[in-house]
Amino acid sequence: MRISVISPHVNNNGNTTLAMLIALEISNNGRNTCITHVKPLSNSFYEYLNFVGYQDKTSTPSQIVKIIKEGELLDDDVTDYCKRINNNLEAFTNDTTNFSQGDMDFMIDYIARSFPHEHIVFDVDDNDLEQVRRAVDNSDVVVLNITQSISELKQFHKNKDKYIDIIESRPLVVVVNKYNSVKGTLKETANWIGVKRTNNWLVLRDNPWIAWATNHGQLLQLYKKIKTRDARVIELNPDLEKIYKNLVRAKVAKDRRFGGRGR
Repeated sequence: MRISVISPHVNNNGNTTLAMLIALEISNNGRNTCITHVKPLSNSFYEYLNFVGYQDKTSTPSQIVKIIKEGELLDDDVTDYCKRINNNLEAFTNDTTNFSQGDMDFMIDYIARSFPHEHIVFDVDDNDLEQVRRAVDNSDVVVLNITQSISELKQFHKNKDKYIDIIESRPLVVVVNKYNSVKGTLKETANWIGVKRTNNWLVLRDNPWIAWATNHGQLLQLYKKIKTRDARVIELNPDLEKIYKNLVRAKVAKDRRFGGRGR
């Protein structure tokens, strides 16, 4: 399954964090997973997952593009260009300036088509609609990440039709990130973007430990606390489990609709 996590507002919306937690939840269910981003460079991946000082086993991402285009990359060597997060999860990421947007565009297509991982999660950390479209076109399911910021949601309302056109018939899972009932109900949040029904909407509840974890490069450790039901983050476990189950359900429904097993 290929999943795009997209957001109509990319500043301080937790899109990367949500994508990482989804990838961690998928891998925790025993699925071989890879997470990547659509921009050529991501400082967030290195900071949130504490990749600072990580030594690549082979070479830089820009060299993998050259090797692939020359037809010299062996299937068994793909993961040498990824960074290991846990037993079932790797990241394809880059924090150097010698990797262009053209390189990343090429890799998005290649990762979706040829990476050996059972699941791919694209962190669509860009509101450039062409980049959003490229990721979504390579995906089976789309996660729409929204927050309860009324100004951002009203701005999204103006561009909603463009996003709907990009998503087309792909299954959509809506997640209200950093959800807090004090800020407003799900119905109110939906009204701000002109949607009436929230039956299938999900939440990832607001919790200060998420911000602590990303600020300190401890997101993997936070996830472990979530799964051991640490009292400080216990409410996040059912949230992530529901998101994972809905993604699986959406993919199964898509396969049945199109009469194929898919990825």
